Amino acid sequence: MMRLAEAANRKEDVEKYRQLAESIRSTFAKNFVKDDGQILDSKNQTGQSTYALAFGLDLVPAGVKSKAADQFVASIRKENDHLATGFLGTPFVLFALQTAGHPELAYKLVLNKTYPSWLQQVIWGSTTMWERWDGWRPDKGFQDPGMNSFNHYWLGCVSEWLFTQAAGIDTDGPGFKRIQIHPEIVNGQNGLNWVKASYDSIRGRISSAWRVNKGTFELEVDVPANCTATVYVPAREVATVSESGTPVAKASNVRFLKQEGKTTAFEIGSGHYRFQSKL
Repeated sequence: MMRLAEAANRKEDVEKYRQLAESIRSTFAKNFVKDDGQILDSKNQTGQSTYALAFGLDLVPAGVKSKAADQFVASIRKENDHLATGFLGTPFVLFALQTAGHPELAYKLVLNKTYPSWLQQVIWGSTTMWERWDGWRPDKGFQDPGMNSFNHYWLGCVSEWLFTQAAGIDTDGPGFKRIQIHPEIVNGQNGLNWVKASYDSIRGRISSAWRVNKGTFELEVDVPANCTATVYVPAREVATVSESGTPVAKASNVRFLKQEGKTTAFEIGSGHYRFQSKL
């Protein structure tokens, strides 16, 4: 509500909702967050969903975020690195793990091939995401027909993470006039070596295709006409980045914005771009 009030330039409402958010955050911490980082529900129980919702809704106090992140990871490890979330927790869990500083575990959950997992459904022949992890099983057949959709948002919510985080395509304001390309790169066993995706926005098709090859990061981007995009490239300094074979400092239509740790951000206009950097 605060962000909606900001967009509508209603300053009194912005302050009202800011204070309400702080009050909710403080009350939540007082009643449900423990000093050791455990986050409980109304029945004094803890689990993956309590951490997913708390991190996803920005309700974890700064002083215990590290401990809460450790507890969050422990709740995943307890299930042998599989999900045990329900309807409310699942849409938040992958994003929440990133917020908690563990994107590698988000990738691990996405890439699991054993039950319960998204890829297990694919292995069983699914071409859409189901309402239940066990909507059909080779040993048991179909689940309860009264609640057994085979094209359902609950588990289909993984597509949002795949587009906005794995591929990195997202809007940077209303209606994709400004675009963000910020792929989550995790090297090693728990990540991916390449991702290719496109999204048909109201402004036109947005494409992101990245690859890690022998220590080199390559990213191809398509930005629709009359749009601008902020592109995040994993690089410790601008000098290690090129665009279409040209040092990025000399590339046309590319403007350096900022350095964020191991990531360099650029602003680009409409068109096709090929970025390359050394990891």
